[in-house]
Amino acid sequence: MEFNATPNASADAVTVTLENNASETAAGYEANGTITPSTLDLTGSDSVDVQTSTEDLLVTPTKESIEVAGSTGGEDAQNFDVDVVGSNNQAPGSGNLDNATVTISGDDVGISEQEVVLNSSNNADGTASFSGLYPEQAGEITVDVVAYKTDGTEVTDSASVSVTGDQFNSFSPTSATIDDTIEASLQVTDADGAPLNNRVVNLTHEDSSGFNVTDADTSSNDYQTGQNITIDGPNGEVKVDGTPVATFSSINNGEYSASNISFDATGSVSLEVVNAAGSDTRVNATDVLSVTGAEVYEVSSDTTPALAGVSEMHNLTVTEDGQIVNGSDLSSFTVTQTHDGSETQLSPSPVDTDDDGTNDALQVSVSATNASDTLELRVDDGNARTGSTTIDVVAPDITASINDQEGNALTEGLNSTVVYTVEDPRAGESGTFANGEIALTAVNTTYVVNGTSLADGDSPQTYTLDENGQTTVTVGVQPFGEDASAPFELVHNANDSAGSSTAAGDVSLPAESPSIYLFENGERADVPANVEPNTEVDYTFEVTDANDQNLPVDGVGFETNGGNLGVDTTLDEGFVDVSGDIGSGTVDLNINDTGVSATTLDSIVALETADLNLSADSTTVTQNDSIEFTLERLDRDRQTIGQLTITDADGNVVAENLEIDGTESVTFDTATYSAGDYTVEATKTASSQKTFNADTVNVTVEEPAGPEGYAITNVSLEPNTVESNTTVDHDLSYTVTNASNDGDSDEYTITLPASASFEGSAPNSLNVTDANGDEISISDSASLADANGGTDNQIVFGIQPDSDYDTSAVTVDANVTVAFPEVSNETAADVTLDVSDSTQGDTSATTTVTITPADGEGEFDPVAEYGNEQGEVATDGLITAIGDWRNDDLTTEELLAVIQQWRSDN
Repeated sequence: MEFNATPNASADAVTVTLENNASETAAGYEANGTITPSTLDLTGSDSVDVQTSTEDLLVTPTKESIEVAGSTGGEDAQNFDVDVVGSNNQAPGSGNLDNATVTISGDDVGISEQEVVLNSSNNADGTASFSGLYPEQAGEITVDVVAYKTDGTEVTDSASVSVTGDQFNSFSPTSATIDDTIEASLQVTDADGAPLNNRVVNLTHEDSSGFNVTDADTSSNDYQTGQNITIDGPNGEVKVDGTPVATFSSINNGEYSASNISFDATGSVSLEVVNAAGSDTRVNATDVLSVTGAEVYEVSSDTTPALAGVSEMHNLTVTEDGQIVNGSDLSSFTVTQTHDGSETQLSPSPVDTDDDGTNDALQVSVSATNASDTLELRVDDGNARTGSTTIDVVAPDITASINDQEGNALTEGLNSTVVYTVEDPRAGESGTFANGEIALTAVNTTYVVNGTSLADGDSPQTYTLDENGQTTVTVGVQPFGEDASAPFELVHNANDSAGSSTAAGDVSLPAESPSIYLFENGERADVPANVEPNTEVDYTFEVTDANDQNLPVDGVGFETNGGNLGVDTTLDEGFVDVSGDIGSGTVDLNINDTGVSATTLDSIVALETADLNLSADSTTVTQNDSIEFTLERLDRDRQTIGQLTITDADGNVVAENLEIDGTESVTFDTATYSAGDYTVEATKTASSQKTFNADTVNVTVEEPAGPEGYAITNVSLEPNTVESNTTVDHDLSYTVTNASNDGDSDEYTITLPASASFEGSAPNSLNVTDANGDEISISDSASLADANGGTDNQIVFGIQPDSDYDTSAVTVDANVTVAFPEVSNETAADVTLDVSDSTQGDTSATTTVTITPADGEGEFDPVAEYGNEQGEVATDGLITAIGDWRNDDLTTEELLAVIQQWRSDN
């Protein structure tokens, strides 16, 4: 047991007593002479009851205070424990408390939040230990305890531990660049805020030579370089690594400063304040000042845009304050390329671009890999002084000619000759990709490329481009298969001779099925789906590829499989004659090509046919109501089993494979069926003896009659006419009549056209009131969503009015900021308002906003902008356009248009 007593005035004796928490004194002890640290201070014997806690939660830190930890004076990391007990002095997990969580925090003193859990398995003695603490300055650490009793009830208590030391205020600046010269200043006070003028302030840079400070005591105004700056209040000196650089007469109001500080390195600066004797750290704070690099250079490249898939040389011109950096100054520069999520250190070489004998640019080899991402080139002079330029990247033009004919689709079951050509779109020349590669990847099906199988999931196959950037390959498409999923594609990416991929993944050739027609009377007709068994047939079929081109005379075979026809012949310019007794069963009509499996074009079913009859108990239905359908086969005059397929008025399948066993009730729910007309088709799988002719019923689905008076009215949007490519604040208001007040959630949405987007906090303000003007709170905060292919073009919020509100008229008032697209012609677009009411259902309304072209805005005309009196773009006009593009006054697309016009005119 330890006693600490500090007299606050001269005294003959210090009185010490021993007592418990109930202030009951152990009277049998008396002082043993003079109080000393080396002998027992109290002697005697007595007893006093140990007090038992009757509280649900008692929190006791083992230390009242800890001190600022720092290197001076040898203070180590601080620590303390927190004892937690419940009733009867029992630790969490062994008494009335099931568990407790002890959390300490002290942001003002530099102690981050930490927590310790106490229960029967963790720290079962009820002690939470906190060690390795480094308080930065005087203040307080808060101890918060949240405990749960065995019955689940939460109980809380708190305490605090003080930190002894000094405090610092108003450190300035907190950030600087390596080019800045600053005055560092701060105020030092005691824990009660009283200024202290007798402290020593140390600033330490993380770099050993981070500081430069002007030596004001020398006539040459030299710099002292070092890691530590000391502001010595008692001695009136500013020192760098112990060397004086300035003097002052005194510190006033606890304000310490050092001026003319510059930097030799980036990094963070820490602060330590010690007492006058240098024996006790009073403040020890990290990261009080952050020194960062400076963006001082302008950088431009002589090659823009960059081309994906190639390695090409760029000459970078670096300027500072309008002056070109040249000569030996370029030798210290490094260049970093950032592109497609990765950073690459390049190897720059100073070059003389104008042959005047002085290097004036940095030449680097740049490899862009992704045409959908820009490319940044950043220079650094070795002293954290930097600059950068961002360059657009364009993909190469990759064209594919199939069989030297129109159309770009490969054909299932056939071989095609594909000629790939890769060109540089900036110059229209293919030489950039001479001796490069084209990489082919299969998607969702299997190909045979130059006799080698290439399946979905296989590694790409590569083929070398010739000196003209071309290669020719033979591509066969294997049959898709019943379970295959479209789209079927052969994706191709181009690489230059250095092997850098363009990552132009959207460049592909689709693969589609061939077609077969019955050719009669000089016209195409559908192949008959069904014929009577054992019928004599005489057919002429026409077969076309995926591009609707008749198959050439190239050895493509045609065969029938099934029945009695047994035809096996070669197509003649896509035509074939088939005749004979068809027999019975299913006859497949196939084509086969070298190295590719046979592909079925169509089938003829030679079975007896029977008609189906589909009927309905109603042909008009309200959404969410049902219709009962009945299916019969007329050859037996009885109900039968089949399948129902439902399509909308545009032919889109809404529901399919609905089983019907004689009768079936179908519910036309709102989520699946919009109001409109639908066709219900009944089919039945063919048996070994018969096929069945489908039958249909037309059904009209209607919206339910809405609640009387429930609608969106009084819509106002101001302004409702805006200029192209502007950002505009709008006031929007509307009223929802006869809304519900059942206390359930109602969802409101405001949707812009896909080309516009909300900006800022969206909405800037939002107020909802009832018919009496009483405000209805927003239950679901307004949030942004993407709708109809747009981005951030929809606001969604919710309300939950109950019977306290008069919702016969709910008014919404909002202020929103909208960014509108650039248009070349006046464009009208709808802003859509939707309400989904928990009782009344859905209702919507629209209001129109008109977007007008800006004055002078329209289609870009290179001749009008850069042409001469002869109506041509000459070289001087092209140079002017390039200068405008470099100044961001001309887009890349507009510059390419000027270049194209210049080529045409010259």
